[in-house]
Amino acid sequence: MFISRFGADGVMLEADYSQLEVVVQGVLSGDPQLCEDLRNKIDFHCKRVSAQFGISYEDALYWCKDEHYEDHALWKKRRTKAKNFSFQRAYGAGAAAIALATGMDIEEVKTLITNEEILYPGIVKFNADVESTVLKSSVPFGAVDEETGEWKHYRRGEWWSPTRTRYVFRTHNAPDFMRKQGVEDSYSPPELKNYPVQGTGGEFVQAILELLFRRFIGTDYYGGKAFLVNTVHDCVWIDCHKDVLDQVAQDVQRAVERRVGDYPVNRRQIVPSIESRGVKVPIGGAVAVNVVGDYGCNFRLQAQEVGD
Repeated sequence: MFISRFGADGVMLEADYSQLEVVVQGVLSGDPQLCEDLRNKIDFHCKRVSAQFGISYEDALYWCKDEHYEDHALWKKRRTKAKNFSFQRAYGAGAAAIALATGMDIEEVKTLITNEEILYPGIVKFNADVESTVLKSSVPFGAVDEETGEWKHYRRGEWWSPTRTRYVFRTHNAPDFMRKQGVEDSYSPPELKNYPVQGTGGEFVQAILELLFRRFIGTDYYGGKAFLVNTVHDCVWIDCHKDVLDQVAQDVQRAVERRVGDYPVNRRQIVPSIESRGVKVPIGGAVAVNVVGDYGCNFRLQAQEVGD
């Protein structure tokens, strides 16, 4: 827990970029339906519920979110399951791993995966393209066998992101079912699916931080009354005196709402890549109270008083 250096006169601000992984999936995959859903601020968990149970999205949204609906508790639970599923999928987990982590029935998980692949085939294609690129670029290297301690040959392959970041993957000992088929080493599917998304999301956060840092320097840290503290995944923490709270929040919001096309420094290949897919992603930095961007991504301001 971060505590304000300003004591009772200070607050800690958390600028939270929610659903960043989904935005990045839209950027990288270019899936038309996903990009449209992002622009329309769709509740993805409710959309999964609608696909799973064969109901309209509007009904799923109403039943899952409206506390006055008679079966709200049941549908809220179903949305929570879909939410837990989505977090696991974002990290590249397979059906068995998701079932184990969430307590869901594996057949239920498989149904959700199938529905997801039907809804957003572009993500499936992107993941397959990454795997294909890594396999084609593979070269052998030697390393100690993780099980026997003996020297063994593995493979190393690479994939380049639209931002020209190089991701290098290596194989490990194949699972038993693959060894029975004569495959000795294999790449990790969760790594292939997750690393490009998490890495690119991290770059967006760094771009946010650059804009924020420039603003904080330009204001002499708001007269010594506001400081960037840390990042936690896609959250930025700011220590702020109450005297400048409103101004800091407004400035951070403006920074977040800046578009990729406006970003002037070190854009490399990211701008044409994103704009060609019709996905406009705010990669500035910001804080706002329940401000919703173009993609249903909430920039949430949490001002924590000392002692909370």
